[in-house]
Amino acid sequence: MVLMIAFIIVVNTEKPNLLALFYIRRFLIQPLFLILFIPAFYYQRRNSGT
Repeated sequence: MVLMIAFIIVVNTEKPNLLALFYIRRFLIQPLFLILFIPAFYYQRRNSGT
């Protein structure tokens, strides 16, 4: 939530710092991938029989 607020603040400034925008976006996206991939790995392991 804090990173989302920081992202909105950086985007709404008159001259946004593109490097800061890149890093904030990166930290927002990476946890989303983990949330999506963990159930997929669990499902794959469950169906492989081991």
